[in-house]
Amino acid sequence: MSCTTRTKGAFTIEACFEGVDGVVEARIGQEIVGALSVTVDTRSKHIIVGGVDVSEGKRRTGVGTALYEALLDVGCRMGFPIASDEMRSPYAEAFWRKQQAKGRARCNPGEGAVYIGPVRKLSKEERARLPMPPGGYQDSWDCANYVIEEPCKVPTLEGTRRSPRRRPRRRR
Repeated sequence: MSCTTRTKGAFTIEACFEGVDGVVEARIGQEIVGALSVTVDTRSKHIIVGGVDVSEGKRRTGVGTALYEALLDVGCRMGFPIASDEMRSPYAEAFWRKQQAKGRARCNPGEGAVYIGPVRKLSKEERARLPMPPGGYQDSWDCANYVIEEPCKVPTLEGTRRSPRRRPRRRR
């Protein structure tokens, strides 16, 4: 088994591969707070993210982004693009849509399957903040999958906050 470790903020990220299967885990101290399960598709030469699991209390804290960024490093070293699975939760769909909007990922046309497991426990208000397929969760996503073609050219997957508005200079 081959592993690499890196630190990002409060997280220690470890990516381990055995053959074509891998796992990327995020820890705070000894507690695992998130993990990606991945597979290297030797035919398409893509690293495919199969499952994403972030602890309930750690969602929206940067754990998922840190996991994906560690995977970018792996993809860069291997020379393989990073791709989403065809089955995605609303959390994963939101992540990939942001990457597409920022020009980091592209959508492959087709239909992607919806996995609603993590949203079943959410309140109506929390669900409203997540993407939903056009016909509801029993429908499919508009993209078969998403791909980050050149992981070496993507320095970060973090959201970029809008810069504060610059005030016009006063004329003297």
